[in-house]
Amino acid sequence: MMTNIIKVGVIVAFLAALVVFDRSEQKAALHTEATVSAQVKHA
Repeated sequence: MMTNIIKVGVIVAFLAALVVFDRSEQKAALHTEATVSAQVKHA
């Protein structure tokens, strides 16, 4: 019984890590896009 709980916990933690990583990647991409467009406007 305990092994099932551990397996579920590992899967949930893995999915949570994927979601957090995905969000931070999107934020970085948005930030890069904003920086590039700001530089283009400035130039």
